[in-house]
Amino acid sequence: MIPNIKPIDKLKMDEITNKIDHKTKPLGSLGRLEELAIQLAQILGSEHIDLRQPKILLFAGDHGLTEEGISPYPQVVTQQMIQNFVNGGAAINVFSRQHQIALDIVDCGLVSPTTSPEVVNLRLGSGTQSSLRGSAMTKDQYQKGLENGKAIARKAIDNGTTILGFGEMGIGNSSIAALLAAKLIDCDITLTAGRGTGCDDEQMNSKLEVLKKVLTFHESLDNHEDIICALGGFEQVTALGAILEACSVGIPVMIDGFIMSSVALCAAKLAPHSLDYMIFTHKSASPGHQVIMEHLGKKPLIDLGMRLGEGSGVAVAWPIIQSSAAFYNEMASFADANVSTTDA
Repeated sequence: MIPNIKPIDKLKMDEITNKIDHKTKPLGSLGRLEELAIQLAQILGSEHIDLRQPKILLFAGDHGLTEEGISPYPQVVTQQMIQNFVNGGAAINVFSRQHQIALDIVDCGLVSPTTSPEVVNLRLGSGTQSSLRGSAMTKDQYQKGLENGKAIARKAIDNGTTILGFGEMGIGNSSIAALLAAKLIDCDITLTAGRGTGCDDEQMNSKLEVLKKVLTFHESLDNHEDIICALGGFEQVTALGAILEACSVGIPVMIDGFIMSSVALCAAKLAPHSLDYMIFTHKSASPGHQVIMEHLGKKPLIDLGMRLGEGSGVAVAWPIIQSSAAFYNEMASFADANVSTTDA
């Protein structure tokens, strides 16, 4: 089920950097925009970076681990926020409208099915099981999630999308991300778990105790897919399938904050070259995000202290990505502009 992902074409690095270096600017003066342009040109073509029909896939699911009191918010908030997305009232709706980014809302497994025709139904069940008492999902659910993610990514790409963004919604999923990061990186859960949607000190201590017990329960697992199956969420595994599919066909993927970066971590463990296609859009204020970024050797584009999720960081960073492509495609060279490169 894991697709073959090729490394990006680094043979054209000299051609790409030469094109950038001969534009009408001092060498390196556009900083991170130049680094991003190099990555995009390696993925989409050195002649022209073609960013068309950007789309954010927002995957939603519920988690059995919330039964253990890991979140101060009730599970029903996931369902209520899906309706908010449908009504266009959430932050991701505002930012997507602002920047003309298409948005697909995907029910990967809420406790109660969503009836709105505006929500894509890719349900794997009515929420995962509590990972404190067993595996969060079955192997069949895991495989189906990968297939569902592949299908929705492929549909967007076949319809003309050349860049995909990834967001999520699910009460308790910051704890799921913390578990995945701690297990896959092999670090202490206290480094990856934060306060999520707003735990006070007592709630945070209780949450940490639960997460430690989960890791102890599953400490014998060492296969990456078994770990994802045991600890992950329906929205994470569906997003994982979509990310892997996009990377396999040579489409850049824009990764949101902590939760989606934990999915990117899963992808990198299963298919290391998938990292070549990932753009980490913003630095989350969640402590576990920095742990993942350091492990992957990545630096997010922006740092605004955000920790909302939903794909909000993707939408806010999108104009920067557009600017990187625009200067690469349109900025004149010294020769084109008849500008001297040396002192007279």
